[in-house]
Amino acid sequence: MKVACVVKVRSRDGKSDNYTEDTSNGEESDQGTNDDSSSDTGHNNDNIIQISDAEGLNAIRENLEGHYKLTSDIDLSDYGNWVPIGSDNDKFTGTIDGGGYTVNGMTINKTRYAGFISHLDHEGVVKNLNFDESTINGRYYVGTVSGSSHGGEISNVSVNGKVKGIEYVGGFVGSSYESTLTNSNFSGEIIGNRFVGGAIAESTFDLISDVKTDVILEATHFYIGGVLGYASNSNVVDSSSHGTILGDGHIGGLIGSSTRGLISHSYSGATISGVSHLGGLVGFLQSKLSNSYSYGDVIAEGYSGQVGGLVGELYEDSNFSGTIDHSYSASSVTGRTNTHGLVGYIDNSVLRENVINSYYIENQLDNNEVGIPLSESEMANSTYFYNWDFENTWTFNSYSEYLFPVLRK
Repeated sequence: MKVACVVKVRSRDGKSDNYTEDTSNGEESDQGTNDDSSSDTGHNNDNIIQISDAEGLNAIRENLEGHYKLTSDIDLSDYGNWVPIGSDNDKFTGTIDGGGYTVNGMTINKTRYAGFISHLDHEGVVKNLNFDESTINGRYYVGTVSGSSHGGEISNVSVNGKVKGIEYVGGFVGSSYESTLTNSNFSGEIIGNRFVGGAIAESTFDLISDVKTDVILEATHFYIGGVLGYASNSNVVDSSSHGTILGDGHIGGLIGSSTRGLISHSYSGATISGVSHLGGLVGFLQSKLSNSYSYGDVIAEGYSGQVGGLVGELYEDSNFSGTIDHSYSASSVTGRTNTHGLVGYIDNSVLRENVINSYYIENQLDNNEVGIPLSESEMANSTYFYNWDFENTWTFNSYSEYLFPVLRK
């Protein structure tokens, strides 16, 4: 038996509005095209507040620890400027379950921490939610879902829109720490200066899994990536990017710069343009990279250096060494100084031993003896990929014009 009560809340204009609180233990049937409501978020599903309109959505800010579920699409196109939920001192720690529904036409203009939520904090969850035709404008810490996330969880979220800022500008989140982003995708345009990412601009100790972006990304400086702009101690798996990415340096189709992390089972087909530290997958790598590939063009303009089909620079220090294992690049690479088919620049000759069973398409570039060159016909033949697992990890897609190995789903 369901018991519902009507609760009075204050809307943004000070008027009283109603929303319905479901106090039963029953679950609503899944609706929409992006719903994974059965996933366990660690929260009790009792007392879920149901939201069906813009005023109900706005009322979330009245209880930042509440648990909410959308019951219909919500149009914010005539709502005006959306003020991000929460603040520096009052962070969101509740749950928002979109139920597969869409928030359409959200517009945000805010200097710092510009997003649907300003700060997503420990135990804060946003899931099963779509944002369509959103426009986010800020300066620092800018993202469609949240300006920052500290221990938050975003899953099964789709974003289609535009994001613009100066620093820490991401499709989903501006700056993220010890958080998770899973099973989500972004498509649209992103403009920034430095620390700019198709999904997250700055990622530290995060887990990024099954994230896809298709982005037109323009930036003027450093740490620019199709999924992550700058990553430290973060793990990225089963993720991919497409589109075009333009910047200055430390630019990668997947990640601009990655240190002390793990990247696996991921790829990029994005076209990269910049000056230095450019990689079809990663611009600067001091992480463990395995079972991944790139095929988008890498174009260095003007006086350039550290340009590679897969990685711009492979680096190590006394604490951590970058490695490349069972990966390849089919990218076309154009540049001047330290420009090569797999890795543009390697920190020292010993690091060559950290590149294992990895390949690139041979070309007219000087061979720096990092990786193994193959002709296009060889690249399309599993025989030439030594010790690669074509039963469980890799395959060839006979239904595609792309002739080279792809990752199994």
